[in-house]
Order: sequence, then C-alpha cells, then structure tokens
Amino acid sequence: MKVINVAPKDIYLTLEISLKDLTHIRDALSCAEFRFSSTENPELKEATDFASNNFYSFLNGIIEEIENGTS
Repeated sequence: MKVINVAPKDIYLTLEISLKDLTHIRDALSCAEFRFSSTENPELKEATDFASNNFYSFLNGIIEEIENGTS
C-alpha cells in the first residue's frame, strides 16, 4: 500500500491498494462491532455510522465491480 498523491481539497488522498488488502478491510468491517457511549463522545456516532454504512458499502461495491469485471 502506498500514498500516490495528497491534494488540498478538503484533504483527499489518492491511494494504491491491492484487491487483497481491500478485501481484508471489507471483511474486517463486516464482522466489526462499534461500541461507544454517545453521551460520553457524541462525535463518534457520525464516524462509526460512516465506517459501518457508507465506507463498507463503498468498499463492497468496488470489490464486486472488480470481481465481476465491470470496473
């Protein structure tokens, strides 16, 4: 894995990552359980929602496209 580019937009990274590593991240997220106290740390709710919903779906979609040859 290596960083290809960092550009100031918000801050976006361009990454090079193998399909194997991407699959490992997806698989780890699929069995992860996020636990936090929203009263102690409410800003983590947005982060955990993003990781478990948006990012997981994004990774899964990329992997499916690659495996189906539609990318």
